[in-house]
Amino acid sequence: MEQQQERSYQEVHSLVAAIASLSVLYLLLPRLPRGLPRLFCVLPCLPILLRVPFSTRLHFPRSLLAFMFLWVCPTKLLLRCWDINPDYPGDGFLYFLATSLMPLRVKGRTYPRDDGSPKPTLASTFLDALLLPLLQFLFFCATLNVLWHPSIPDHVHDALYCLLLYFGLEGVLGLFSGLTGFLLRLELHRFFDKPFLASSLSEFWGRRWNCLVSYMLRETVYVPILHFLSAERPEHEISSHSCNFKKGGMDAKEGTQEKVETNSAACCKEFPNAGRALLHARAVAMLAAFIVSGLFHELIFCCITQRSATWEVTMFFIIHGFANVFEVFLRRKFPRKLPRPIAIVCTLSFLYVTALWLFMPPITRSGADLRIQAEFRYAQNRVVDLFSRYQGKVNDVPS
Repeated sequence: MEQQQERSYQEVHSLVAAIASLSVLYLLLPRLPRGLPRLFCVLPCLPILLRVPFSTRLHFPRSLLAFMFLWVCPTKLLLRCWDINPDYPGDGFLYFLATSLMPLRVKGRTYPRDDGSPKPTLASTFLDALLLPLLQFLFFCATLNVLWHPSIPDHVHDALYCLLLYFGLEGVLGLFSGLTGFLLRLELHRFFDKPFLASSLSEFWGRRWNCLVSYMLRETVYVPILHFLSAERPEHEISSHSCNFKKGGMDAKEGTQEKVETNSAACCKEFPNAGRALLHARAVAMLAAFIVSGLFHELIFCCITQRSATWEVTMFFIIHGFANVFEVFLRRKFPRKLPRPIAIVCTLSFLYVTALWLFMPPITRSGADLRIQAEFRYAQNRVVDLFSRYQGKVNDVPS
């Protein structure tokens, strides 16, 4: 009992310390010049943030907090050191806290708008923000209930785990993000964009799966490395990759892989040596982004499982980094595309096989997946119990 109280005290203490450190950053960052002065102010606060998920006892909250405090929050603070995030700090501390911790990316305001459009009703705003994540969360709960059935074949069990990962991320994190956006009246970028319709690995990782992480990796890894490797090349090479460098930050414009490759191909025809060098720079930047993603996932998995790193997840992302580079070179060599249904099947098959080989085992081997399921089952039973008691009290009321 005393040990549980001590753990509870550590959880509360680490969370309060993290919020206090973010309060200090909220006050100090606007008063410091962009760049290294802000970075030196942020660095001492990172160990305080990292303590939060590692001091959490329950596995499911720990997995959410690990993503938020080990990856999302440090990356967003790093971007704010160079003022890459918009709308800061004019909207107050709550806005700063929510947009720093929550896995969301602000597109704009739902109201008021300057274009003269009518004010949306509260109900329509609520439905737009939370209806889809709520449906995904219900699918997540349904998939969990199917997984509890003892007589499921292994291949169905593996496929359900992949669905569980998708519904869990988009449902649970989408609910948190959608609720935050609804309360703060924010218009948010989509968290996922129909990842099961991806016809290539670059489309899956770049535009459809976990768009927030793609954005953070692009801003913190891909674009800086590409800029560094292209620093001594002609200006048209950098612009051919749709990279802007404005007000102290680096912002990569969003666009499809095909558009980027078309611009790059035009550059190659006019300057063949420069185009080849730029293609190599893109390959290095892409590989670096996948390696960094693998290291962050490895850290999160270590936090969830409470075990040392196995490096399987890092290897998963390294393989996908090389596969993405190979796919880009293949598309340039053979411009003719596969029919879209065949391309989708090939892409999802490669993702499924490599995920079962390298991504899932660290979680399943440690038993963390079973503990998360047990926590959800306990919470679900408690909710059903409460509804049953309420229904019983309503039925007992004399008419």
